[in-house]
Amino acid sequence: MSRLLTKEFFFKCRILLSIKESVKNHAIIHIFKNTEYRVSKTAHMKVREKLGIGRNIGYTGKLKTTFILEENATLQVEGKFYVYTGSKIVVHPHAILCIGNGSFINVDSKIYCKKHIEIGENVFIGEEVIIRDTDEHTLCKKENTKPIKIGNHVWIGMRSVILKGVHIGNNVVIGAGSIVTKNVPDNCVAVGNPAKIIEKDITWC
Repeated sequence: MSRLLTKEFFFKCRILLSIKESVKNHAIIHIFKNTEYRVSKTAHMKVREKLGIGRNIGYTGKLKTTFILEENATLQVEGKFYVYTGSKIVVHPHAILCIGNGSFINVDSKIYCKKHIEIGENVFIGEEVIIRDTDEHTLCKKENTKPIKIGNHVWIGMRSVILKGVHIGNNVVIGAGSIVTKNVPDNCVAVGNPAKIIEKDITWC
């Protein structure tokens, strides 16, 4: 299924229950207008409660949202997850994207999952953030794809980039514009390019 949703089609498919796993769990998938929704017949989507794709904030205008699950890709949502307008999520063949309850990806952000990305509960992904577990191209025979894991209660500031192999702990703040190339432990603030820890033992509301 691949199409840019018209206003009429949007109202017909606002509550989509065509995914087998979602039907079993009585989950709801909302596909908002101006969304390209492309899910392979061999992909696996497991939504426990609700998935919203292309949700509009109001000030963003008519941005196109892209949601692609390729052959044998897996998306698992453990509760509620919203993808705001203009964002792009691509899960490549045989890759796995797992997302915890209460998390969201804000306007014009992107997740590219080629192997495995795990995002915990209550993770706030700001505008224009990029999360990708691959370099796509190989350099000097080094591995170009490594899993990413993001813990619970993490705030990723706008225009940050989370690169392959990174493990971000629980209760972490990533400052705006940061490039995260190394692990970040629990209860820290990390900022900069490359991101460095500037504060420890923090909590945020």
